[in-house]
Amino acid sequence: MPTSSATLFSRAWLESWLTREWQRNSWWQLLLRPLSWLFALGVALRRWSFRLGLRSSTRIDAPVIIVGNITVGGSGKTPLVLALVEMLRTRGYRPGVVSRGYGSNRVVARSDPAIEVDVARPDAAAVFGDEPLLLAGRLGCPVFIGRDRAVAARALRKRHPEVDVVIGDDGLQHYALARDIEIAVLDGSQGVGNGVLLPAGPLREPVSRLESVDAIAVYGNGRSFGQSAQRPTAGRRGIHRRGRRQTHSRPGRDRAAAALFCAFAATGTAHQ
Repeated sequence: MPTSSATLFSRAWLESWLTREWQRNSWWQLLLRPLSWLFALGVALRRWSFRLGLRSSTRIDAPVIIVGNITVGGSGKTPLVLALVEMLRTRGYRPGVVSRGYGSNRVVARSDPAIEVDVARPDAAAVFGDEPLLLAGRLGCPVFIGRDRAVAARALRKRHPEVDVVIGDDGLQHYALARDIEIAVLDGSQGVGNGVLLPAGPLREPVSRLESVDAIAVYGNGRSFGQSAQRPTAGRRGIHRRGRRQTHSRPGRDRAAAALFCAFAATGTAHQ
């Protein structure tokens, strides 16, 4: 059933209102703080369940670069994925992309846990979602969607064995897919808002999560992101390289990391 214009308007208004409110601490947000504490507990328990081996992560036979954020809403992930694919291509890689497929047809998604985006379908936007369709159309590389990114990544590699690096679009919190490089994207004009987790704030994970990623990409005017992120030059966007987190060193991962950061350095957007 198509979405009415009134529904789209009300959704856009609500998102705009929440974005403004999450920049401060209002009285209604204080009432929601206990729910944010419960959410924070759930986030911590989930992450530690993977760290302790209570839940397993799937590692595929290719390096995985995750592009995501710790806040809700868009923050420039898709443009960065587009840039990454092009940069990696210029260095001889054959990348593919996996995505959640927000806006995709739920009936199709349930019938097949991993679907390759087909831009030639007349109903492609309704079936696959706008962002995966944009990526596939602009890049011309394999793009798979699925609720489980690990399943989607395996399906991508099985159908396209020539793909030698997989980029996960908006998968920072999807720990079921093991990753070699993590890039967190932040909206420079909004930052981390009031620094509170959902629902009293805009955060999916605490700001301290930024300490464990490999790079922080900031779009728009820079503002303070707390102690976990460096402040970029005002009015510029940049890639801030973080200290290495503990991972299993692999030749494929090391080559992908070198290509990634050399690519950003070559374009003048890399900041140590």
